[in-house]
Amino acid sequence: MKNAILDKKLAIDREKCIHCGRCQEICWNGMLKLGADGIPHMEPTDLSDEWHMCWECQRCLAGCPTGALSICGKKPEDSLSRDLLPSPLQIEALLTNRRSCRSFKQENVDPELIRHILYVCGNSPTGSCNQVYECTVIDDKEVMREFTSRLRDEMYQQAAKGIYPPRFTKEDLAVFKTCYDKGEEFCFRGAPHMLAVHAPTTRGEWVFDTTIALTYAELAMTCNGLGVIYLTTPWAALQVCPKSRAFLQIPEDHYISCLVGFGKPEFQFPRGVQRSDSLKIHRILGENRQELL
Repeated sequence: MKNAILDKKLAIDREKCIHCGRCQEICWNGMLKLGADGIPHMEPTDLSDEWHMCWECQRCLAGCPTGALSICGKKPEDSLSRDLLPSPLQIEALLTNRRSCRSFKQENVDPELIRHILYVCGNSPTGSCNQVYECTVIDDKEVMREFTSRLRDEMYQQAAKGIYPPRFTKEDLAVFKTCYDKGEEFCFRGAPHMLAVHAPTTRGEWVFDTTIALTYAELAMTCNGLGVIYLTTPWAALQVCPKSRAFLQIPEDHYISCLVGFGKPEFQFPRGVQRSDSLKIHRILGENRQELL
């Protein structure tokens, strides 16, 4: 259950309702029932039974064929139509054209665009509809410079104590420092902004939820002409750099899936790549039998 508010503000437009029962059919928790007049109503909620209460998934709103149902303060006329879905070829183009950006313009992205992208990504699926993940964003390039400097310095300080990021060795840090001393910023790749998706480790599926949300954000940023890069090295460093994590003001009990840097790319790639040759697809035919497609 997303929250404990019992009044889900169910509203039915009786002029539009055709009494088809679709809302009752698709309510997976059995909370919507048709009355004797054919109009759906909300069943009483038992707070001790989370599996049979409204999860605020809005399936009823999305599935009503005539747009007669509103719930949780959301109206069907404010939802985007299925007619706007991209074609399979357009999705293929998106997936093959997204690239890790390693060259960014040193200018800020419009904060309203960032807010809109993250707002849309709030529709990503989550375990049990909990939707408890949060987004922490650095949307100012000067703040980003401060954070990258803090993280780098703290990582050096920790290394001097023999504390290294996960999967890093003393030799790795030596190479890292040599590159930075030469002016090679290969850690953040000059990204002017950063996004962290995180969630408490007490509810939901925090590993899956945050990873899926971050993937949604990456694809949405790509569609909006932004460059994105996954920051695995800074993420690893953050695990052993508490002061830098505190700078981000992310609660200690929150899991961070990864970090992504983003911004306006120096240039756009005019076409996608063809990297599926090495993909292995195993088809299971029965016990102890499979074939490689």
